[in-house]
Amino acid sequence: MLKSNLYLDYAASVSANPSSVHVLGMLAKKKLENARKKIADILNVRSEEMIFTSGGTESNNLAIQGAIWGWLEKNSKKNLPHIITTNIEHPSVLETYQLLKRRGLTEITIVPVEANGIVNPKKIKKEIKKNTVLVSVMYANNEIGTIQPIKESELFRFKCGKTGSGFIIAFGFKN
Repeated sequence: MLKSNLYLDYAASVSANPSSVHVLGMLAKKKLENARKKIADILNVRSEEMIFTSGGTESNNLAIQGAIWGWLEKNSKKNLPHIITTNIEHPSVLETYQLLKRRGLTEITIVPVEANGIVNPKKIKKEIKKNTVLVSVMYANNEIGTIQPIKESELFRFKCGKTGSGFIIAFGFKN
């Protein structure tokens, strides 16, 4: 049995946290910034427009809640923000939408996909309202394997607030 406590803060002193000022931290920051630049080039965006998170669920929540709270700050709560999505979205997306709806912060339209698992863009376009702030369609579905024809169908060219798609599954596989 130990006579005294021994405290070793491994995470603070050993890992290469890119926010740390020690050598390993600075090296990690340099690698992170290089990765950020490479990914930004692939996505054709500016690297400062990108936010790295711990995973898809956190990213989904950040994007969804950012869009909703941003809209609510600029508009009256009498006219709630409207979201359009599909019935095959990832649970982290659908559950966030349902939570926001239960709290009276948004209204949601869920557009069912066709029998082949592909969303009909005309059905989405039909649901767009003046208060539509987000159209959310999972690009590559990890359960049924469908890939939405986003580019071909001009799914992202609707005149509404924001459009979003889950590219997490497809990023390493699609050109």
